[in-house]
Amino acid sequence: MAIFIDFENAKHFHNLEVSNSNEYFKRVYHFIQLFSNKNAPLTIKTSGSTGIPKEIHFTMNQAFESAKLSNAFFKLDSNSILLLPMNIDFVGAKMLLVRAFVAKAKIWVVEPSANVFENVPSNVLFDFIALTPYQLLSTLDKTPLFFRQVKKCLIGGSAISNELFRKIENLSTDCKFYESFGMSETLSHFAIKNIGNNEDVFRLIDGYQIDVSSEGQLSIQCPFLDNKIISNDVVELFEDKSFRFLGRKDFVINSGGIKIHPELLENSLQDMFQFPFYFTKEYDNRLGEILILAILESNKLSDAEIMELCKIHITNKYHFPKKIKRLDTFEYTQNGKIKRL
Repeated sequence: MAIFIDFENAKHFHNLEVSNSNEYFKRVYHFIQLFSNKNAPLTIKTSGSTGIPKEIHFTMNQAFESAKLSNAFFKLDSNSILLLPMNIDFVGAKMLLVRAFVAKAKIWVVEPSANVFENVPSNVLFDFIALTPYQLLSTLDKTPLFFRQVKKCLIGGSAISNELFRKIENLSTDCKFYESFGMSETLSHFAIKNIGNNEDVFRLIDGYQIDVSSEGQLSIQCPFLDNKIISNDVVELFEDKSFRFLGRKDFVINSGGIKIHPELLENSLQDMFQFPFYFTKEYDNRLGEILILAILESNKLSDAEIMELCKIHITNKYHFPKKIKRLDTFEYTQNGKIKRL
């Protein structure tokens, strides 16, 4: 199912009977009602990838100000047509709807699914669409030609795999793909990576300011928030204020004084390890912390065979895991981020 919203003409629902009979669209409609009051409270939940999810409180006016900055970057206005296929329960979907409202744009809203274009007209040219990496990967597998209907695609919610990068690079389309960088505490993205230009750094959206500590910990000043946000992200900052993401401070493994960023290590091994895995840490009396390779119990390779793979593909001796831990399952947050041990 899909609904069409024209914020410029205040025709909020083209298919009102659908919204009245569908629980998902009822939640969409309920959220839209908040737009009439700029002081209305807006509560956002964190993903829970580093602990118990917590609530962060904003006002709709702060969401409006955030949307103005993003709209200016992506050049969204009343002539734009947007597509929202992400879950309205998450901040990314909420903010796309807010951007459409602020721009007085038109937007198609579809129920979240892996097949994004299943319920939208094939003759509509979308100026902007936002997807999770999982949705984009599934859509590229099933209906890649639909991206000829899309001018700009924003990817957010979790990390982009090497496989997805390759699929984007090999896609025959004029669509521009962007990766977002933001967090619940900043309400929305504040930096963007242009994947189509083969950039490996994130560039700030005008209006935001960032800084890093001596250890590379990122802090952000949002123009619509009173206080600076101290993040747990560790980045490499360049003179032009662009930055490269290295990993989470709370995930960093300090083994005998050597700091290891497990996310970078995982990314470098994605193509070599053809099975689910991630790196975590364990306390050690001598080194403080040691690097652990977590795999599934169902993995058919023996520990010795996996260690041999590590010897072949890991060139830095400090990045070699001290042990392997087999788990029955990996736990994930609702938006696909792994819950590390």
